[in-house]
Amino acid sequence: MHATVSIPTYVKTHALAIASLVLAFTGFTFLLWIGCIFAEVTGSVVKKEIRAYPDQYAGENLAKTGVTL
Repeated sequence: MHATVSIPTYVKTHALAIASLVLAFTGFTFLLWIGCIFAEVTGSVVKKEIRAYPDQYAGENLAKTGVTL
């Protein structure tokens, strides 16, 4: 009897999703409205890209949080 071994696949978190979240947080402290505007733009762009390539990228929730903040 042979046991099958499944190899876990790793999906990389998109860097712009992280950047959107960071810009949203800095928009409240350092960059004021500029950070919030860039968070909105990068979050929207990265959400479209993650939906287009779900097998390559993760982080849609990070992007949604960046846009929401």
